[in-house]
Amino acid sequence: MKSPRFSILLIICLLNIGFLASCKDIIEEQCNGACDYFVRCVEEARNIKLNPNDRSSGKIQCVQGCTMIQGDILRCYEEEPDSCDGFRECILQSGALE
Repeated sequence: MKSPRFSILLIICLLNIGFLASCKDIIEEQCNGACDYFVRCVEEARNIKLNPNDRSSGKIQCVQGCTMIQGDILRCYEEEPDSCDGFRECILQSGALE
């Protein structure tokens, strides 16, 4: 029979894994919203309409970067949710695209 201490440690480990997975999902969801906005802003700034492949590729690259350095991108998205110019300036000033 397993000791109660082992059972408690196992429960704590499982809860931590679940918590980390749910945090990742929340960040990924936030990054998806920010990156959809980023792609629209690129289209607006360049006065173009990206084809679906380029749009998808740009969003994937953005989400990958966002999930690694979400602080800058998500902060800019929260500060400038209605201004592509402000969003772009914030990202450029943060150095997130370097």
